Amino acid sequence: MTTAQVGYLPVNRWVKHVLGSTHTTVVVTVAWAVLCLLVAQRATSAALARALPAEQAGSGRSCLRRVRRWWCGPALDQATVSPALIRLALTLLAADPPVVVALDTTRLGPWEVWLAGIVVAGRTLPIGWAVIPYPWPKGRFRATTLALIEQLQQAFPAGVRWTLVADRGFPSAVLFAQ
Repeated sequence: MTTAQVGYLPVNRWVKHVLGSTHTTVVVTVAWAVLCLLVAQRATSAALARALPAEQAGSGRSCLRRVRRWWCGPALDQATVSPALIRLALTLLAADPPVVVALDTTRLGPWEVWLAGIVVAGRTLPIGWAVIPYPWPKGRFRATTLALIEQLQQAFPAGVRWTLVADRGFPSAVLFAQ
């Protein structure tokens, strides 16, 4: 499948809807990155550069430069992204089901990544994340977990009750109180 077959405009419309009032340049960049990721099915610089459409691409070197700029560009504010992802995930659930948010961590190279997602049909749709360097700086594990939960509490629509599920690595009286 090529980017022309998927089409830039539907992806751009979806990204613009999700990101809302984010700067236009950021929306365009994210739309291209999402489109190339859909086509490439891998998140490597070379795969994304090959997925750029021929009329947009230029030389191989310029494609790689463009992809590297995507990675080094401004970060998307999670306060903008999480509420949109939550609204989209809630539309996939049946009317008035229990909303379950699964939380876990994984190590990716020199980083520890927290990933929270709404469970839909046995799969987890990501709605929030946090990252700290590994090995963990002293006192950061609990603080990062609590900050992520607080972000999710603020991002959920009013009136939607949800349950957090996490493994035994997250016991904390402060977490249960929050």
